Amino acid sequence: MRVKAGHANVQTGPSSGNEVLVLAAKGTVLPVLAHRGEWVQVGLTPELRKTGMVMRWYKNENNGWIHDSLLEVVKAGDK
Repeated sequence: MRVKAGHANVQTGPSSGNEVLVLAAKGTVLPVLAHRGEWVQVGLTPELRKTGMVMRWYKNENNGWIHDSLLEVVKAGDK
């Protein structure tokens, strides 16, 4: 999935009340791990760790959640 908004909050859990880990910039491509309702669990890639605006220092998180309204499908090989 690719972030289609100016930025997207990657949160610790699938609700707007969860803590924000990082802000992913528009165009960032993230691997999808799972879906829960309107929320998508994504992997926190090395690229995101370099380009995203960290809101909280990472502990052992290797994934986070983004609302699906902020994402668009990317075809394999399309970046």
